[in-house]
Amino acid sequence: MQDEPVCIAWKYDGRQIRKNFDSGIQAVLDQKTNLLIVIGHGGAPIGEYGLPNNGVVFNPDGSVHRRIMVPPRITRTDVYKVLAPDSTRVLIPEALTLVRQVDAGIEIWLAYLDGDWNEQRLYDPKSGEWGATTGQYRLV
Repeated sequence: MQDEPVCIAWKYDGRQIRKNFDSGIQAVLDQKTNLLIVIGHGGAPIGEYGLPNNGVVFNPDGSVHRRIMVPPRITRTDVYKVLAPDSTRVLIPEALTLVRQVDAGIEIWLAYLDGDWNEQRLYDPKSGEWGATTGQYRLV
């Protein structure tokens, strides 16, 4: 994690690959696929990758594998009813805020309600599919 401009570098096929970022980032290497997942730290944009989809997955050669697209809404309807009892309100993720490697794979945190509520979900960087919710918390 870095809160200022940063460069990530690695070697691939005998060449050095470098990626420069103007804002704070978090990055994790998915050891199963050798894909590098990078998100803007605390919801920061990554160049052309602005909110809410402020993340990108890089191939080992440095090319973009995919942009990380937030899921359409929160996954737990019981939490949704508590946070947004007015049925006209839809909670859509506002930003990606944290990425980390966990035993089950890659976990990304999604911010809602100006960052007051967060959902932790598994993410498959190869397919771009979102998986199970692994945790939720609300700032008080």
